[in-house]
Amino acid sequence: MGWQGCRTAGWILVMVAGLGGCASSPDNDAANRANLSAPVWVSNPPSQDGMAYGVGSIEAPGDPAAAIRRAGELARLDLVSQLRVNVSGSTLQDTSEYRLSGEPTLVQQSVRQQARSRVPEVELDELKIIDSDVTNGYAYALAELDRDAAATRMRRGISEIDEQLEAYRLIADSGMSGPVLDRLRELLPAVQLFARRDALVAKMALVSPDHRGVAADADLVLLQQRIFDLIGAIRVVLVCQDAGAKSIESSVLEALTAQGMKVAAKGNADLFFELNVDNDSKLQQGSYYAFVNARIIIRDNNQRSLSALSVRARGVSGIDSVAHQKAAEALAKRLGDELANTLTERLR
Repeated sequence: MGWQGCRTAGWILVMVAGLGGCASSPDNDAANRANLSAPVWVSNPPSQDGMAYGVGSIEAPGDPAAAIRRAGELARLDLVSQLRVNVSGSTLQDTSEYRLSGEPTLVQQSVRQQARSRVPEVELDELKIIDSDVTNGYAYALAELDRDAAATRMRRGISEIDEQLEAYRLIADSGMSGPVLDRLRELLPAVQLFARRDALVAKMALVSPDHRGVAADADLVLLQQRIFDLIGAIRVVLVCQDAGAKSIESSVLEALTAQGMKVAAKGNADLFFELNVDNDSKLQQGSYYAFVNARIIIRDNNQRSLSALSVRARGVSGIDSVAHQKAAEALAKRLGDELANTLTERLR
Protein backbone atom coordinates (compact mmCIF):
# COMPACT_ATOMS: atom_id res chain seq x y z
CA MET A 1 0.00 0.00 0.00
CA GLY A 2 1.39 3.46 -0.95
CA TRP A 3 1.63 6.56 1.20
CA GLN A 4 -1.70 7.86 -0.10
CA GLY A 5 -3.43 4.58 0.77
CA CYS A 6 -1.94 4.58 4.26
CA ARG A 7 -3.12 8.15 4.85
CA THR A 8 -6.67 7.25 3.76
CA ALA A 9 -6.73 4.22 6.05
CA GLY A 10 -5.50 6.38 8.92
CA TRP A 11 -8.33 8.86 8.49
CA ILE A 12 -10.83 6.01 8.45
CA LEU A 13 -9.45 4.70 11.74
CA VAL A 14 -9.62 8.16 13.37
CA MET A 15 -13.22 8.62 12.25
CA VAL A 16 -14.24 5.21 13.56
CA ALA A 17 -12.53 5.87 16.88
CA GLY A 18 -14.20 9.28 17.15
CA LEU A 19 -17.62 7.84 16.44
CA GLY A 20 -17.07 5.14 19.04
CA GLY A 21 -16.15 7.74 21.69
CA CYS A 22 -19.32 9.76 21.09
CA ALA A 23 -21.67 6.82 21.37
CA SER A 24 -24.11 7.04 24.36
CA SER A 25 -25.79 4.35 26.38
CA PRO A 26 -29.52 3.59 26.05
CA ASP A 27 -30.10 4.93 29.59
CA ASN A 28 -28.49 8.26 28.74
CA ASP A 29 -30.53 8.47 25.54
CA ALA A 30 -33.75 7.91 27.50
CA ALA A 31 -32.84 10.53 30.06
CA ASN A 32 -31.90 13.03 27.33
CA ARG A 33 -35.17 12.45 25.51
CA ALA A 34 -37.10 12.91 28.77
CA ASN A 35 -35.29 16.16 29.52
CA LEU A 36 -35.90 17.50 26.03
CA SER A 37 -39.64 16.78 26.19
CA ALA A 38 -40.22 17.73 29.86
CA PRO A 39 -42.38 20.76 30.68
CA VAL A 40 -40.49 24.03 30.60
CA TRP A 41 -41.04 24.60 34.35
CA VAL A 42 -38.89 21.55 35.15
CA SER A 43 -35.71 23.42 34.23
CA ASN A 44 -37.12 26.92 34.62
CA PRO A 45 -39.61 27.08 37.55
CA PRO A 46 -41.85 30.15 37.87
CA SER A 47 -40.74 33.11 39.94
CA GLN A 48 -43.21 35.45 41.62
CA ASP A 49 -43.12 37.70 44.68
CA GLY A 50 -44.83 36.14 47.69
CA MET A 51 -44.82 32.67 46.13
CA ALA A 52 -42.55 29.62 46.33
CA TYR A 53 -42.25 26.73 43.88
CA GLY A 54 -40.90 23.20 43.89
CA VAL A 55 -40.46 20.55 41.19
CA GLY A 56 -40.62 16.78 41.54
CA SER A 57 -39.90 14.07 39.00
CA ILE A 58 -39.81 10.28 39.03
CA GLU A 59 -39.74 7.41 36.57
CA ALA A 60 -43.22 6.24 35.59
CA PRO A 61 -42.88 2.65 34.35
CA GLY A 62 -46.34 1.58 35.49
CA ASP A 63 -49.39 3.47 36.76
CA PRO A 64 -49.13 7.11 35.55
CA ALA A 65 -51.54 8.39 38.21
CA ALA A 66 -49.49 6.83 41.01
CA ALA A 67 -46.30 8.27 39.51
CA ILE A 68 -47.84 11.76 39.36
CA ARG A 69 -48.88 11.49 43.03
CA ARG A 70 -45.32 10.52 43.98
CA ALA A 71 -43.90 13.33 41.84
CA GLY A 72 -46.27 15.69 43.66
CA GLU A 73 -44.91 14.53 47.03
CA LEU A 74 -41.37 15.11 45.79
CA ALA A 75 -42.35 18.58 44.53
CA ARG A 76 -43.70 19.48 47.97
CA LEU A 77 -40.49 18.24 49.59
CA ASP A 78 -38.41 20.22 47.10
CA LEU A 79 -40.35 23.40 47.87
CA VAL A 80 -40.03 23.03 51.66
CA SER A 81 -36.35 22.13 51.33
CA GLN A 82 -35.72 25.35 49.42
CA LEU A 83 -37.46 27.32 52.17
CA ARG A 84 -35.30 25.64 54.81
CA VAL A 85 -32.13 26.44 52.85
CA ASN A 86 -33.18 30.08 52.68
CA VAL A 87 -34.03 30.13 56.37
CA SER A 88 -30.66 28.64 57.31
CA GLY A 89 -29.01 31.74 55.90
CA SER A 90 -31.28 34.08 57.87
CA THR A 91 -31.46 35.02 61.51
CA LEU A 92 -34.74 33.78 62.97
CA GLN A 93 -36.23 34.94 66.23
CA ASP A 94 -36.03 32.41 69.04
CA THR A 95 -39.43 30.80 69.57
CA SER A 96 -38.32 29.78 73.07
CA GLU A 97 -39.33 33.10 74.54
CA TYR A 98 -39.84 32.17 78.15
CA ARG A 99 -37.14 32.95 80.68
CA LEU A 100 -36.50 31.30 84.03
CA SER A 101 -35.08 32.59 87.27
CA GLY A 102 -32.08 30.27 86.84
CA GLU A 103 -30.96 27.25 84.83
CA PRO A 104 -33.94 25.10 83.73
CA THR A 105 -34.34 21.87 85.67
CA LEU A 106 -34.68 18.56 83.87
CA VAL A 107 -38.34 18.42 84.90
CA GLN A 108 -39.01 21.86 83.42
CA GLN A 109 -37.29 20.83 80.19
CA SER A 110 -39.16 17.53 80.09
CA VAL A 111 -42.54 19.23 80.62
CA ARG A 112 -41.84 21.55 77.72
CA GLN A 113 -40.61 18.74 75.48
CA GLN A 114 -43.63 16.57 76.25
CA ALA A 115 -45.99 19.46 75.53
CA ARG A 116 -44.29 20.04 72.19
CA SER A 117 -44.43 16.34 71.30
CA ARG A 118 -48.22 16.46 71.64
CA VAL A 119 -48.60 19.28 69.10
CA PRO A 120 -49.54 18.01 65.62
CA GLU A 121 -47.51 19.13 62.61
CA VAL A 122 -48.61 22.52 61.27
CA GLU A 123 -49.84 21.80 57.75
CA LEU A 124 -49.25 24.07 54.78
CA ASP A 125 -52.80 24.19 53.44
CA GLU A 126 -51.77 26.78 50.84
CA LEU A 127 -49.28 24.41 49.18
CA LYS A 128 -50.85 23.11 45.97
CA ILE A 129 -49.83 21.02 42.94
CA ILE A 130 -50.63 23.37 40.05
CA ASP A 131 -49.30 21.36 37.10
CA SER A 132 -48.17 17.83 36.24
CA ASP A 133 -47.19 15.80 33.20
CA VAL A 134 -46.09 12.33 32.12
CA THR A 135 -43.77 12.04 29.16
CA ASN A 136 -41.20 9.53 27.89
CA GLY A 137 -41.53 7.36 30.98
CA TYR A 138 -41.18 10.17 33.53
CA ALA A 139 -43.75 11.93 35.72
CA TYR A 140 -43.35 15.60 36.67
CA ALA A 141 -45.19 17.84 39.14
CA LEU A 142 -45.01 21.54 39.98
CA ALA A 143 -45.87 22.69 43.53
CA GLU A 144 -46.79 26.24 44.47
CA LEU A 145 -47.07 27.90 47.90
CA ASP A 146 -48.74 31.23 48.50
CA ARG A 147 -46.37 32.37 51.24
CA ASP A 148 -48.31 35.53 52.08
CA ALA A 149 -51.58 33.62 52.48
CA ALA A 150 -49.91 30.96 54.64
CA ALA A 151 -48.27 33.57 56.87
CA THR A 152 -51.58 35.41 57.23
CA ARG A 153 -53.40 32.24 58.28
CA MET A 154 -50.72 31.40 60.85
CA ARG A 155 -50.75 34.94 62.20
CA ARG A 156 -54.49 34.57 62.70
CA GLY A 157 -53.97 31.25 64.52
CA ILE A 158 -51.33 32.80 66.78
CA SER A 159 -53.71 35.66 67.59
CA GLU A 160 -56.44 33.17 68.59
CA ILE A 161 -54.02 31.34 70.89
CA ASP A 162 -52.90 34.63 72.42
CA GLU A 163 -56.53 35.39 73.29
CA GLN A 164 -56.79 32.08 75.13
CA LEU A 165 -53.50 32.69 76.91
CA GLU A 166 -54.75 36.09 77.99
CA ALA A 167 -57.43 34.34 80.06
CA TYR A 168 -54.71 32.42 81.92
CA ARG A 169 -52.73 35.63 82.41
CA LEU A 170 -55.77 37.16 84.13
CA ILE A 171 -55.99 34.10 86.40
CA ALA A 172 -52.29 34.40 87.25
CA ASP A 173 -52.70 38.13 87.99
CA SER A 174 -55.74 37.62 90.19
CA GLY A 175 -53.66 37.10 93.31
CA MET A 176 -53.35 33.31 93.24
CA SER A 177 -52.24 31.79 96.52
CA GLY A 178 -52.14 28.42 98.22
CA PRO A 179 -50.14 25.25 97.52
CA VAL A 180 -48.00 25.11 94.41
CA LEU A 181 -49.98 22.21 92.91
CA ASP A 182 -53.28 24.04 93.31
CA ARG A 183 -51.90 27.02 91.42
CA LEU A 184 -50.42 24.77 88.74
CA ARG A 185 -53.75 23.02 88.23
CA GLU A 186 -55.17 26.38 87.17
CA LEU A 187 -52.31 27.31 84.84
CA LEU A 188 -50.86 24.10 83.37
CA PRO A 189 -53.24 23.96 80.35
CA ALA A 190 -51.49 27.12 79.16
CA VAL A 191 -48.28 25.09 78.65
CA GLN A 192 -49.90 23.20 75.76
CA LEU A 193 -51.14 26.47 74.29
CA PHE A 194 -47.62 27.87 74.38
CA ALA A 195 -46.37 24.73 72.62
CA ARG A 196 -48.96 25.19 69.88
CA ARG A 197 -47.98 28.83 69.59
CA ASP A 198 -44.30 27.91 69.25
CA ALA A 199 -45.14 25.48 66.44
CA LEU A 200 -47.11 28.12 64.53
CA VAL A 201 -44.40 30.76 65.02
CA ALA A 202 -41.71 28.37 63.76
CA LYS A 203 -43.71 27.43 60.65
CA MET A 204 -44.63 31.07 60.01
CA ALA A 205 -40.95 32.00 60.18
CA LEU A 206 -40.28 29.26 57.61
CA VAL A 207 -42.86 30.37 55.04
CA SER A 208 -43.14 34.13 55.45
CA PRO A 209 -41.06 36.19 53.01
CA ASP A 210 -39.27 38.01 55.86
CA HIS A 211 -38.69 34.77 57.82
CA ARG A 212 -40.25 36.15 60.98
CA GLY A 213 -43.00 34.96 63.27
CA VAL A 214 -45.04 36.92 65.80
CA ALA A 215 -43.28 37.60 69.08
CA ALA A 216 -45.28 37.15 72.27
CA ASP A 217 -45.89 40.32 74.21
CA ALA A 218 -44.18 40.87 77.55
CA ASP A 219 -47.21 39.82 79.62
CA LEU A 220 -47.38 36.40 77.94
CA VAL A 221 -43.64 35.87 78.26
CA LEU A 222 -44.00 36.62 81.98
CA LEU A 223 -46.95 34.20 82.26
CA GLN A 224 -44.91 31.36 80.80
CA GLN A 225 -42.02 32.19 83.09
CA ARG A 226 -44.30 32.12 86.13
CA ILE A 227 -45.71 28.71 85.19
CA PHE A 228 -42.29 27.14 84.73
CA ASP A 229 -41.01 28.78 87.89
CA LEU A 230 -43.91 27.12 89.73
CA ILE A 231 -42.90 23.78 88.24
CA GLY A 232 -39.37 24.38 89.50
CA ALA A 233 -40.72 25.21 92.96
CA ILE A 234 -42.43 21.82 93.49
CA ARG A 235 -41.19 20.18 96.69
CA VAL A 236 -40.86 16.40 96.71
CA VAL A 237 -40.36 13.92 99.54
CA LEU A 238 -38.94 10.49 98.76
CA VAL A 239 -40.70 7.88 100.89
CA CYS A 240 -38.65 4.66 101.02
CA GLN A 241 -41.00 1.90 102.08
CA ASP A 242 -38.68 -1.10 102.30
CA ALA A 243 -35.04 -2.05 102.85
CA GLY A 244 -34.28 -2.13 99.13
CA ALA A 245 -35.49 1.45 98.70
CA LYS A 246 -33.56 2.62 101.77
CA SER A 247 -30.36 1.06 100.40
CA ILE A 248 -30.41 3.44 97.42
CA GLU A 249 -32.13 6.39 99.12
CA SER A 250 -29.06 8.64 99.30
CA SER A 251 -28.10 7.92 95.68
CA VAL A 252 -31.60 8.67 94.39
CA LEU A 253 -31.84 11.86 96.47
CA GLU A 254 -28.49 13.00 95.12
CA ALA A 255 -29.50 12.28 91.52
CA LEU A 256 -32.87 14.05 91.87
CA THR A 257 -31.15 17.07 93.43
CA ALA A 258 -28.69 17.13 90.52
CA GLN A 259 -31.71 17.36 88.20
CA GLY A 260 -32.65 20.59 89.98
CA MET A 261 -35.52 19.06 91.95
CA LYS A 262 -36.33 20.28 95.47
CA VAL A 263 -36.32 16.89 97.21
CA ALA A 264 -35.91 15.60 100.77
CA ALA A 265 -36.29 12.37 102.73
CA LYS A 266 -38.97 13.80 105.05
CA GLY A 267 -41.01 16.89 105.82
CA ASN A 268 -43.79 18.80 104.13
CA ALA A 269 -44.06 18.52 100.38
CA ASP A 270 -46.26 19.06 97.35
CA LEU A 271 -45.65 15.53 96.08
CA PHE A 272 -44.57 12.25 97.64
CA PHE A 273 -42.67 9.56 95.74
CA GLU A 274 -43.42 6.23 97.42
CA LEU A 275 -40.69 3.75 96.53
CA ASN A 276 -40.44 -0.03 96.86
CA VAL A 277 -37.28 -1.61 95.46
CA ASP A 278 -35.80 -5.04 94.76
CA ASN A 279 -32.05 -4.90 94.12
CA ASP A 280 -30.05 -7.39 92.11
CA SER A 281 -26.52 -7.51 90.71
CA LYS A 282 -24.15 -9.86 88.93
CA LEU A 283 -20.55 -10.01 87.79
CA GLN A 284 -20.08 -10.86 84.13
CA GLN A 285 -16.82 -10.74 82.15
CA GLY A 286 -15.23 -8.33 84.60
CA SER A 287 -18.16 -5.89 84.75
CA TYR A 288 -20.74 -5.46 87.48
CA TYR A 289 -24.38 -5.21 86.44
CA ALA A 290 -26.70 -3.64 89.01
CA PHE A 291 -30.48 -3.82 88.58
CA VAL A 292 -33.16 -1.86 90.39
CA ASN A 293 -36.73 -3.13 90.13
CA ALA A 294 -38.86 -0.33 91.55
CA ARG A 295 -42.54 0.21 92.18
CA ILE A 296 -43.41 3.87 92.38
CA ILE A 297 -46.53 5.76 93.41
CA ILE A 298 -46.72 9.54 93.14
CA ARG A 299 -49.17 11.14 95.57
CA ASP A 300 -50.14 14.75 96.19
CA ASN A 301 -50.24 16.38 99.63
CA ASN A 302 -53.79 15.06 100.10
CA GLN A 303 -52.49 11.51 99.58
CA ARG A 304 -54.34 11.22 96.30
CA SER A 305 -52.56 8.88 93.90
CA LEU A 306 -51.57 10.70 90.72
CA SER A 307 -49.44 8.04 89.06
CA ALA A 308 -48.19 4.49 89.56
CA LEU A 309 -45.58 2.64 87.57
CA SER A 310 -42.97 -0.09 87.66
CA VAL A 311 -39.40 0.64 86.57
CA ARG A 312 -36.41 -1.58 85.89
CA ALA A 313 -33.20 0.44 85.88
CA ARG A 314 -29.68 -0.81 85.18
CA GLY A 315 -26.14 0.34 85.87
CA VAL A 316 -22.88 -1.14 84.54
CA SER A 317 -19.33 -0.54 85.79
CA GLY A 318 -16.10 -2.27 86.63
CA ILE A 319 -16.78 -1.28 90.26
CA ASP A 320 -19.78 -2.73 92.06
CA SER A 321 -20.68 0.43 94.00
CA VAL A 322 -20.47 2.57 90.86
CA ALA A 323 -22.80 0.18 89.03
CA HIS A 324 -25.37 0.57 91.83
CA GLN A 325 -24.91 4.36 91.71
CA LYS A 326 -25.61 4.37 87.98
CA ALA A 327 -28.71 2.23 88.45
CA ALA A 328 -29.98 4.69 91.05
CA GLU A 329 -29.32 7.60 88.68
CA ALA A 330 -31.25 5.81 85.92
CA LEU A 331 -34.15 5.34 88.34
CA ALA A 332 -34.03 9.02 89.28
CA LYS A 333 -34.19 9.95 85.60
CA ARG A 334 -37.35 7.88 85.21
CA LEU A 335 -38.81 9.55 88.29
CA GLY A 336 -38.16 12.97 86.78
CA ASP A 337 -39.75 11.96 83.48
CA GLU A 338 -42.78 10.54 85.26
CA LEU A 339 -43.17 13.73 87.27
CA ALA A 340 -43.17 15.72 84.02
CA ASN A 341 -45.71 13.30 82.55
CA THR A 342 -47.88 13.62 85.68
CA LEU A 343 -47.82 17.39 85.39
CA THR A 344 -48.72 17.45 81.70
CA GLU A 345 -51.28 14.62 81.71
CA ARG A 346 -52.77 13.90 85.10
CA LEU A 347 -52.61 17.04 87.20
CA ARG A 348 -55.53 18.77 85.50
